[in-house]
This record gives sequence, C-alpha cells and structure tokens, in this order.
Amino acid sequence: RVGFRALKILINRKDLFIKIFEKDPFKKSLVSEYENIEFVETRSFEDIERHMNDIDLFMTALPSRDAFKIIMRLAEKCVDIVDVSYIYEDPYVLEKIFMKCGRTYIPDAGFAPGYSNLLAGYAQDLFKDIERLEIYVGGIPRENIPPIGYVVTWSAEDLLEEYLRPARAVFDQKTVYKDPLEHIGEIEIPGIGVFQWFYSDGLRTLLKNIKARDMFEATLRWRGHLEKMRILKDLGLLSREKIVIDDNQIDMIRILASVFEKNLKIKTDDMAILFIRAVSRDERVYEETVVMYGDHEDPATTRFTAIVFASSLELLIDKRSEIDPGIMPLEKLYRYKDYYEERLYRYQPKKDLV
Repeated sequence: RVGFRALKILINRKDLFIKIFEKDPFKKSLVSEYENIEFVETRSFEDIERHMNDIDLFMTALPSRDAFKIIMRLAEKCVDIVDVSYIYEDPYVLEKIFMKCGRTYIPDAGFAPGYSNLLAGYAQDLFKDIERLEIYVGGIPRENIPPIGYVVTWSAEDLLEEYLRPARAVFDQKTVYKDPLEHIGEIEIPGIGVFQWFYSDGLRTLLKNIKARDMFEATLRWRGHLEKMRILKDLGLLSREKIVIDDNQIDMIRILASVFEKNLKIKTDDMAILFIRAVSRDERVYEETVVMYGDHEDPATTRFTAIVFASSLELLIDKRSEIDPGIMPLEKLYRYKDYYEERLYRYQPKKDLV
C-alpha cells in the first residue's frame, strides 16, 4: 500500500534506476510499462544479494515482524536505507555499522512516526528546553461509521500492534510503559472534531533525541471505538497467544488481522490528522495541526505516509553532502521542514491538505 504509492512518486525522477524486490510475481504487471524499473521476484535474501553491486540505496516497506532482520542484513552490506516499517527494535543498535560504512539510515520515514518526529525536532529547535510535548495522530474515516468507527487502509497486523505493544511515554523525565487500552482520553481539535485517544508507542527515537520533562504520543479514534477494542482484547483476540485449529497453530492477532482485512476495507472517505503541542519551560507554546483528506481509492493515511517516505529518499539524494552518516530519524532533519512541506503540497491535490 505504501511502497507502491511511494514508487509512483519516484518513477518520475530521471536520475534513478529502480529495482523492486517483491515475492508476488503477479505484481510485475503494475510496473511493466516503466523503462527505469526492474522487477526481481524475491524468495530469499540471496535473491537480493545477487543484485547488491548495482544498488546505492534501499527503501524498505515491510511487515514489522520481518523488517528488522532484513534491515540488519542490508546494513552489513554498507548501503543507505530509508525505512517506513513499524519495527519494534531500536534502530540505534545498528549505529556503529552505519558509521563505519559512512552510510545513513533514516528509520520511521512515514506519517507518524515520521512527520510527527520532524515537527517535534522543529519544536525543540524553537525552545531548546521543552516542558511538555504532546503528539496526537490518527488515520480515521471522516465519519464514525459502523461497526467500530474504523477502516483498514494499511497493514491490519501492524495496526493491531498499536493496541498491543506497550507504549513508552515520559513523565517527570522518566520513561514509563503504558498499556494502550488502559487509559482512554478525549480531546477536541479545533475545526476537526472531538476524538478519543490512547497512548501509542510512537515516540521511539524521540526518547533519545528530544529532551522534555513530559512527553507522549496518542492515537486518535472516534468516540466508542476503544471500548470495542477492549472487548476484543478481553476475548483474547487481541493477543499473540496461539490457537490450534485443525492441528495448525495460528496467532490470535493474525486471525483478527485477517478479519479486519476482510470486513473493514470499507469504501469511504478518510482523513489523516496530526496535532502537536509543545510548551517551553518559560510557558511559550508551539502548536501545529496538519490534516490530509483522502478517499477509498487514495486513502489519506497511506498517501501521507508514502509522500514522507518518498521525500525522505529524495532528501537523501538531493542533500547527500549535508546529511551525516549514522542513524538519522526525522527529528534530526527538522531543518528540512520546508523541503517536506513543499512535497506534501506537490504530490497531492491542494484541496486535500490543511
């Protein structure tokens, strides 16, 4: 969903020759008309290795359960990497490899985490000392539609990770872990609406790079959604436990993800919301709201993520001499805020961005 949309942005660059590594051979037809693309049917990492000599930079858009082990093996080949996968692992464990190679790794190059990190880095540059940083993000239908007020526009399995993975937050300068569904909050975003929110694990590299007394990321949903997700959790569907069906062991969360993929791909208009609020030690306030609108053929969350993903690769190409080697999440690239904003306007209808 994200990788192909990012590709459609990048194929217009005449200075790129692109290889696609994809396990599904039927997807070759999607790119067969383009002369600057080679499709490589990929069954193992060895299929990638056979092409390594031709490649300077990798973009990875993979399920979270697979992404990090692939990224780790790519890092050892001394290439630049821009990644949009929702990995659990700390990208900084690879820093020595990238520094030694003189290469750069941009993790979490998406909507949130991603563009949210960019704004957090911008806020820190404004204030130096942040008392409180609040990040609210959500990709949701424009209306609270049944049965749960949500539609699937990206990986359902990674979506469910948000409700399952303990969320890290900072309170009184200490990192704490929050059960995402233990606390339900409510917020009104001016001009947009009133939403529920829950703690989500989107701070990630911000825990290392942003100095704030209190800091958290929260995911937005329509009212009533989170109570329904609690029911699914209480039933055991929202867990990594395995169930045996006809002598086959299957993860409960993968069963639920399959149900979501089948029944929540509802054709409806959607929106991607990002609201950030930072307060300095001397009580200055920085707020920014970004809303992107989409429809069932071009969902906003997927489009927003793909634009940031593609723009991060373009930034690494266009500004290569200015970007240091090592781990370079978007909060470290805040000085390129205008670069990203220009591309958000360029790569989508103007009416769809507020």
